[in-house]
Amino acid sequence: MTPGVHTSEIRVRLKEVAYDHVYFGTVFTWFEVGRSEFSRAVGSPYRQLEERGLGSFVTSAFADYHRPIPPTGTVRLETRLAAMTRARCTFRYAVYPSCSTEPAVTGQSDHLMADLDGRPRRIPAPFAASMTATGETIDTVELDGPVETAWTDRLRVRYEETDAFRVVYHGNYFAWMEAAWSGHLMGGLWDIALNMRRGRALSVLHAACRYLFPAQYDDEVTTEVGAVQIGRTKIRLDYRFAAVTPSGTPGKTLALGRTIHAVIDGGRIVRVPSDLRDALGVTPIPEATRPTPTDCGYEHDDERVRDDRVVLVIQDDAVRVRADENAGRIRRSRSDDPEVHRIRALKLDLVPDVRGNKAVKPG
Repeated sequence: MTPGVHTSEIRVRLKEVAYDHVYFGTVFTWFEVGRSEFSRAVGSPYRQLEERGLGSFVTSAFADYHRPIPPTGTVRLETRLAAMTRARCTFRYAVYPSCSTEPAVTGQSDHLMADLDGRPRRIPAPFAASMTATGETIDTVELDGPVETAWTDRLRVRYEETDAFRVVYHGNYFAWMEAAWSGHLMGGLWDIALNMRRGRALSVLHAACRYLFPAQYDDEVTTEVGAVQIGRTKIRLDYRFAAVTPSGTPGKTLALGRTIHAVIDGGRIVRVPSDLRDALGVTPIPEATRPTPTDCGYEHDDERVRDDRVVLVIQDDAVRVRADENAGRIRRSRSDDPEVHRIRALKLDLVPDVRGNKAVKPG
């Protein structure tokens, strides 16, 4: 095993599949499997931590979804210990479908060593000595919750949602996020079930959560959700999970979350439909304050997002015009007939700049 890196093989189970691909929340359970096998491989299984009255608690986690994971077969999970201090450590992950050299999902989780009462403790020397960090760059998960609450959801913690530490398992917060948006859309202006039957899906490109206080069995939790449109094709949902007070009002914040979505129609990312915006109560981000899109790497003909670059691809037979936000230039594919190439380009008229600041005339 390469120091700081461990590879696991995981067989996809039916329970982990939603329609024709692996459910987005599943990968956070896989990440935990990768960490457990990593620690076991270096001779420091988590069970020994628990025998010391300690736990490596997740403080934040995120995943970027580059392409769907097939619903059958196996995946190869690469787990890397990226960084380690006296009480904290960070793992990075890459999920590869079988026979693939490109990851379908990448992610990260941050951890704090603490006792069972939540007091931070140093990582025991034998554990620290058995693990070598790769020293790679790690990302900071900064979440603030909804700027404006579009709707709220309420739930009561079920027994099956808790873990061995008698608190809600961290991966279940992502299922709560999905329950909040799918339940809100069901039967409304943009009925999510009806659209899925028609081949449209509200796909997840990015999911993140920061954990502040644990929730326990039978606790009542309220979910506040805010929706923001990013560019033409993405929607960001921000979440605040709060404990419900005896008076029935939201109390202390338990966790903050975020998901970024795109509508996939016929296998391609399309513009956000107006009825979906209305259903979610979406607020557009002003151009002057719009952040750089998350590096989600989701590749389709209509839009590609990778390395903080947005490329809008418009196809019309022989012509392929790209408005490149970084270079601000127009590139056209080669054509056997220059006249056809010119005519097709003129038919596109003005191609809006991805940032919406100007229009670029091809040709």
